[in-house]
Amino acid sequence: MIYKFFYKLVNNEEEIVDDDYDRSYKDLINRYLLLLLIIFLFYSIFIIIFFGDMLSSVFLIVITFFWLFLMSIKGKTKRFREILKPTIISIFVLLTFIVSFFNIYTYQNAGVEYFYFCLLFAVPFFLNYKNDFFSILFIVFIISINFIACQYFNLDLLPKSPFLQKDDFKVIRVLNILFSIASFLMDIIFVAQKDKLIHGLIHEKEIKDSTIKDLIKTNAELMKHQMLINNLSEENIEEILNLAENNSPVFLKNFNFFSHTSFRKS
Repeated sequence: MIYKFFYKLVNNEEEIVDDDYDRSYKDLINRYLLLLLIIFLFYSIFIIIFFGDMLSSVFLIVITFFWLFLMSIKGKTKRFREILKPTIISIFVLLTFIVSFFNIYTYQNAGVEYFYFCLLFAVPFFLNYKNDFFSILFIVFIISINFIACQYFNLDLLPKSPFLQKDDFKVIRVLNILFSIASFLMDIIFVAQKDKLIHGLIHEKEIKDSTIKDLIKTNAELMKHQMLINNLSEENIEEILNLAENNSPVFLKNFNFFSHTSFRKS
């Protein structure tokens, strides 16, 4: 039963998306998930090789497979549109707690707190300030509370790493700073690509609206032209026939006039 559910979830045929925006936005989301996958995979390998911390490494590998699973889901923006926003908020909360855990786990002295700012910079990529104001406010609140608690409170109840030595903190801090800067730059790139995608969609809509207006204008002129032809065939032709039946001397003059007029209109 569970296997069938996940099989349909991952292999659904509705991956074909008609909307160019949905397709492009889905690709951007997959790229961001790929970035998270690379970061977590690197740290899981780094921790097990240099510090021998098997438990932390396994935990990060499990999260890595979670990103891989999200990448493999077909039609994320189309099939799961209703739960997409709650899922995004939940992932932000999850990442915040992961950063808080490792910040405390490394004695609050390894530069893990820089990743809080990476999470904040990633918010504009997934959410819109106008439509998702309260969701953004909630995420910022969660990140801020975790940052303040980890920086200014000594949380001795949570576990600390027994594998780190005093000299290791400098190496880990430099590594975390480098990854934070790289994540920040990637956030800027992803947000810029999303803005480009939105502006391209707006420009395409303006072109379509302009084309529709031109078609409406052309159609109105054709209808007006057709109405003139119909008036000629119904009223003026009847007048010419009446003149012909009455042998009116005006018949030839009016016939030549209406026939030339009809020819010019057509």
